[in-house]
Amino acid sequence: MVTEIQKMNRMLAYVTTPVAIAAIVALQPASSARAQAPASPDQMVAALKKNLADGQAKLRQYEWVEPTSISLKGEEKSRKQQRVY
Repeated sequence: MVTEIQKMNRMLAYVTTPVAIAAIVALQPASSARAQAPASPDQMVAALKKNLADGQAKLRQYEWVEPTSISLKGEEKSRKQQRVY
């Protein structure tokens, strides 16, 4: 059975991983931009904020169905499904 803490940890992993990837990508200059002048800190912050907002928008679209069944002495007592966002 999945506890509330396990659900929260799973959700936190889904949120932090794309955010961390977006931050790394935003802070890496593109290979074509290396020949040009480096981006200003304001441009880097703007790119990071845009990537974070895009990642959050994509996360809001992600959902799945989580089945939960409760058994006692081998007999199923309850079964339910929840949509998780």
